Amino acid sequence: DSLVAEPTILAIRGEPPEVSPGETAHFDLLVATPSGPLVTTPARWDFCASAKRLTENGSVSASCFQDRGVVPIATGPSAVDAAIPANACNVFGPRTLAQDDRPRDPDITGGYYQPLRVLVEGEVGFGFERVRCGPPLSPARVVDDFTKRYQPNRNPTLEPIALPPSTARGARVVLRATWPADAAETFPVYDLASKVLVDHRESLRVSWFATAGTFDADRTGRDETETELFTDNGWTAPTTPQTVHIYVVLRDPRGGTAFRTLRTTVE
Repeated sequence: DSLVAEPTILAIRGEPPEVSPGETAHFDLLVATPSGPLVTTPARWDFCASAKRLTENGSVSASCFQDRGVVPIATGPSAVDAAIPANACNVFGPRTLAQDDRPRDPDITGGYYQPLRVLVEGEVGFGFERVRCGPPLSPARVVDDFTKRYQPNRNPTLEPIALPPSTARGARVVLRATWPADAAETFPVYDLASKVLVDHRESLRVSWFATAGTFDADRTGRDETETELFTDNGWTAPTTPQTVHIYVVLRDPRGGTAFRTLRTTVE
């Protein structure tokens, strides 16, 4: 999963990563290729227009793969500013308008998401902007408490990662991804069983990609009980001389994203 053998959209980032319907976010992306990241490349941006059915297993509705199932944002720029559709909480959240519609379930962090589609050089990628819809139906006192306590998500920060400019063929290098203490934020979640708000701390997950060589693990990270501000992964260089590009993507469970790219010459 970590080998980059063709152009691939590895991450789509919203800034900020959580907004209310109608508010604007800035979206950019990380596109990896075997020869390095694509910095400026024509892209097409669209919002998915409908939620997936209960019978669908994918992360988005099958209709979002087709042009008739999206709302166009822009064509051409590699980054865009876009206002989240005003009906995002109706389509992808708990506020349904039609009697036949079933309110959407939140994810494990209590969140709802507006999906967006990006097309780059024939590749398709999907991003998910967290939308502030409030907790599902619950006692008014819980809603008031949630409103007071909840802070919108912020993107985590991924610190520079040390990688030698040159690496011996077949050598194993330990890479350390680090982040500041405030990267793992605390947030309340409405517990349906106990009907109270429960505080959680964000887990942080790092996905590793490279154009050659192998990682000890495709993904590493820390769960919400671990307070360490780093995660290590071993990378073994290929046995043939070449330039290798490494891509590192950090994600929190509420849709926050950060990424970095590295390069080394295998000699």
